[in-house]
Amino acid sequence: MKKILSVDANLLYSRILKQDIEEYFTAQGETIEFHTSQTSQQTLDIINTHEIDIIFLDISSKNFDGIKLLKYIKEQPVRQSKIVGVMDLYDHTYRFQALKQKVYRYIYKPYDNKEIHAVLSKFFKKNYYNKEINRTEKFINVGDIEQQENIANGEVDQMEYEQELVESYIAVHQKTNAKSFLKSYEDWAYSLDDLDDLELALDKLMMNLLMENDLETTMPDIINILETYNKFLYLFLEFDELSKVVYSIVMLLREIDYNNIPSQTMVSKLLLTTIQDLVEWKEKVFVSEIAEDIYYINDPILNSYVQLQDLLS
Repeated sequence: MKKILSVDANLLYSRILKQDIEEYFTAQGETIEFHTSQTSQQTLDIINTHEIDIIFLDISSKNFDGIKLLKYIKEQPVRQSKIVGVMDLYDHTYRFQALKQKVYRYIYKPYDNKEIHAVLSKFFKKNYYNKEINRTEKFINVGDIEQQENIANGEVDQMEYEQELVESYIAVHQKTNAKSFLKSYEDWAYSLDDLDDLELALDKLMMNLLMENDLETTMPDIINILETYNKFLYLFLEFDELSKVVYSIVMLLREIDYNNIPSQTMVSKLLLTTIQDLVEWKEKVFVSEIAEDIYYINDPILNSYVQLQDLLS
């Protein structure tokens, strides 16, 4: 069983990361033990009680000093985990600090499942992993376990690999305003009609939820709205991550046990807020075209997903 730790103050990103990692290992027919940490002390406690194979560490976190935590991890008297430095694409300062720390890989948020899979595939290759799990030294570098004659070529491959990742992420995840985004799709025959039709019923839905507090009766309409938005998102590669989260919300709602919800009112209000956020985002991006960043919706929808999980668990 592979043991993996995600260190991120925002539990949402750890959960998204877990989904991508589970997807990879399910395809391999393997199971994982996935740990999450939101603080430095919690991280040190976990690595000292579990033999973690690989750590995804948010180096650019504003809630703890990721660079200092990275140094503390390397000082622990345990078999060293490989550390993947996680950074926001625009935090250039942290990126260069991480380079100096010689982390195993560098990846950027928002996550891309293909990149996550590439990191896992590289690390968990049979020969590579079998050598790694037997190491007890405090500091482990890739060069220590590769054949000596391949070190130089390995360093070149590593640099090229990292450069490719940076270039691809700059191309995909850079801040994009609505007008620039829509210009690239001006020849597409997409339609907003289905979304507009749904919004006509939104006032009625709000009334049923807030006045009558009848979540179970209105749930099919809520799921229909979210599924329709998701079908629309499928048209655009740029919204793959957003689509994943909306889909995850739908899956949560399909499995609701109405007899055990702590507060139907809280769930109702959260769902209404989520739908209103999507409606507002659609207007700003596709209608008025005033959104300065088409990805601004990702965080509020991801946070809604995490809150729903907490409420329904």
